[in-house]
Parts: sequence; structure tokens; C-alpha cells
Amino acid sequence: MTAFLSERKAGTLSLPYKHLRFAALLLLASPVLIFFLTWLKLWVGIPAAAIVTAALVWSWKHDTDDRRLEIPYLYLVLIVLVLGIWVYFSGVGGFFTQKKDHEMRNAIFHDLIDYTWPVQYTGGRSLSYYIGIWLFPSLIGKLGAAISGAEAGWLAARVALYCYVLLMLVVTVLLVYVKLTISTGHQLALLLGVLLFFSGMDILGVGGVNLPGGTGYSNMGHIEWYARHYQYSSNSTQLCWVYNQSVPAWLATGLFLNEKNPYSYAMIGLLTLPCSPLPLVGLAVLMVAMGVKYGVEAIRQNALKPFLRKVFGFENVTALTVVLGVFALYYMHNSHTVSGTNSGFRMSLKPFYQPERTRLYLTFVVVEFLILCLLLLRKNKHTLYITAFVQLIVFPFFVMGTAADFVMRASIPALFVLMVTVLEYLFPLLKKGEGDRFSLRAVCVCACLIIGIATPAAEYISGIRHYINSDGRSKYAYDNHSLEGLTDNATINFMAHDAENSLFYRLIARD
Repeated sequence: MTAFLSERKAGTLSLPYKHLRFAALLLLASPVLIFFLTWLKLWVGIPAAAIVTAALVWSWKHDTDDRRLEIPYLYLVLIVLVLGIWVYFSGVGGFFTQKKDHEMRNAIFHDLIDYTWPVQYTGGRSLSYYIGIWLFPSLIGKLGAAISGAEAGWLAARVALYCYVLLMLVVTVLLVYVKLTISTGHQLALLLGVLLFFSGMDILGVGGVNLPGGTGYSNMGHIEWYARHYQYSSNSTQLCWVYNQSVPAWLATGLFLNEKNPYSYAMIGLLTLPCSPLPLVGLAVLMVAMGVKYGVEAIRQNALKPFLRKVFGFENVTALTVVLGVFALYYMHNSHTVSGTNSGFRMSLKPFYQPERTRLYLTFVVVEFLILCLLLLRKNKHTLYITAFVQLIVFPFFVMGTAADFVMRASIPALFVLMVTVLEYLFPLLKKGEGDRFSLRAVCVCACLIIGIATPAAEYISGIRHYINSDGRSKYAYDNHSLEGLTDNATINFMAHDAENSLFYRLIARD
């Protein structure tokens, strides 16, 4: 027995949680640090990067969380293998069929490799977008291009992007692993299965609502547009279409769920600014709600002053001043923001007075999350769950621009919280004697998850079909080589068209 236990221990990775947390923070911070050192004037970028690095180290040194990550190496290999396959079939890196949104993303990625930084185009235009996830892979691409030419550089960058996204996902899963104190292979298998296939029951929405003629989304394998004005994307849909926003947001939400206090909330949230500004809105709402909860507890314990001193400590103040200050200037010079054309953030009350919109909204809410949330509500009346639930109800009433970008992306953290809550409910059912796995509630929860599988299945079936029908050529369909030469209307979301007159370029950007 002793020999068996020694062998088992030898086959297990044992890591203090504070080290895993620090690794997650470094992954989130890497786009911030690269941006500071390469896009800003040196007298601004070097001190800013040094301050952020000091805040990260300070957070690590003062982390008192004594939990440990205890995971068998076999489990770790399984996580990497499953997530690696998931990323491959999502099209990240361009090794498999990509979705249409990759057309502009690939152009941005090319320009980050081919142009000097900050990226500027003819006619006084400059790149202004949430480019964070491509910064490190682009550096690898620049190095590869310098050594072996443009084609080698592009391949190196694609491989680096694939590995970078995969690493973020692995760390995210490990954060959830610690949060849920996973101890069995069945629990890990359930975690991976739910992560890959978690979705609303869109197939029921497609059956209950007539799709608008000519959209073609059902033919593309993207069935989540049945409600037209509203969409909550499945995890696989997010990875296939907006990995640049969703993956960092998942990582930040995984960190947030493990925090025992709000002393690092601002740092965790604002480090996502280079990648995920819209998901940050949803995450910030969750953080404020939890911060208020902790603040009320501090008042009851007559400890408000020390609580506020820690909330406004080195980490959060650094994020609120340095990180937010720089990226506020960067995003403010985006042409869509400057022009204000169709980009204002506003509230839409159409579901209240337009019968057709009311029907769409109610169908959307019921099939996407309401049934599942109500099934879990009895056991989850805590602040975090209620806040996520309320977000999912009210976000469809808010609009940014002409599309559904806000509702689709700001909801990412709340959907992740809902997913983790589902896992918390299901885990005890895996153990005999700890729950009635055949209760009506459990059967209904599982039914919601199983019906939701249709959405990611449609995404991947569509990708596989296109790959086969094109003999593999479909993976190059959206390999656009540059934003240069495209019209102003086509690039308004991605550029500043009067860069030299913006505060960002006049004050802190490199010449």
C-alpha cells in the first residue's frame, strides 16, 4: 500500500494555487506589457510596464491562499489533448476551416506581423482594435519572417497563436479544477464535456421562431441567430468566431471565481482590456456585486477602513491608473468611437411595445438560460449567481452599434458563471449516496445540456463539411493579407482614420 501511494504521489502534479494564479495573471498581463513596451514612447512604456510587473509580483508575494492544485499527470495530459483538438477544429491558427469573422482577424494578424508597431497605414490611418491576443504570436511571426521569410513567419505566428490560446484554455480549466476541488476522472470528464458543449437550447428557438429570409446562418451551421436581435453564444461558437475576446475573458472569470476578496478585482478585470473590452463590462458588474457584498460584511464587522485600504491597494490602483489610462486613450481614437455613427451605447425598450420583438425576446430568454437558471435557483441564491442571472435577463435591452455585439460579448462572463454553477450541481450526483441523480430536477438539467449540444455540433459539422467539399482549401478562405486597401466603411471598426490628431498618438504613442 505504501508503495502504491508513493507511486500515485509521484504521478501527481502538486502546485501551490498562488503559483497557478500568478501564471494566469502573467498570461493576462502579457498583451499589456508587450503593448506598453512596443507601442508607447519608451519614457512612457518602460515605467508603465515596470509598475504593472511590480504589481503582479506584489500580488503574488502577498497571496495568502494556501490551496494547492493536486492533479495527476494523466489528467493533465488528457486536458491538453482534449483542448488541443478543440482549438484545432475551431480554426484558431488556420489549420482547419475558419468562420467568416476570421477574414478581418487574419488581416489584422498579418498586419501586426508585416508592419512596424504602432501599425499605421496610408492616409493617416492606424490600427485601433482589441489586438491583445495577437501581440505575442505576432512577435514570433516577425522573428520567423526575419529568419526565413514571410511564409515561414506567417506559419510560426499561426503555431504560436494556436499554442497561446491552448495555454490560456489549459490554465482556465485548471482554475476551474481548483475551484470545484475535482478529485475523480468522472468529474474531469464532465468538466471537459460541459466546457466544450455548453450552450443554450438554440435548436428549440430555431423551431419556434421563423428565421428571417436570406440570412443563411442556418446553412452556415450557425443556428444561434434565430432571435435575430439577440444571441448568447455557446462556448464552441465563441471559440470559433471570437476567440480573441472569449478566451481571455474565460481566463479572467476563472481567476475571479477563485478570489476570496476583492483586493485584486480591478487588476484581474482591466488586464483583459487589450483583448476583451466588452466581456469586461459583464465581468465588472459581477465584481461590483461581489465587492458590495464583501463591503457590507466589512461594515458589519466594523472593519470598513482596512477593507477600503486593501481594495484601493497597489494592484487595483495600478490597474485603474496605468492600464485603464493607456487603453482608454488607445480605444478613444478608434474611428467608430470618434464618429459616434451607430456606435452609441443605449437602452432599447422595443421588447415592451413591439409584439414581434416581445415574442423574440421571450423565446430567446426561455430557451437560452431561463429554464436552466430556474432549475438551479433553489440551490444557488448567492450574490454571484443572482447577479449573473439578472445580467442575462437585462443585457438584451442594451445596444451598442447596429449589431448585437454587446449582448453577445458582455454576457460571456455570466454564461461562464452559469456553466460552473451547472458543474457544481452535477458533481455530487456522480457520487453514490450524495444526491438523487434520477430526480426530476437532475433529469431536466441534463436534458437542457443535451439539447444544447446541437449548437456546437452544427458549428463543427459545417466546418467539417466545408473542409471535405473543398479538399482542405476552405481553411484558406479567409486568409486576408491586410486591412490596407480596404474602404473606410469596411475598416471603421478596426482603425483610426485621423490618427495623428488623436491624444493617443500626440501624447504617448511611438512615432
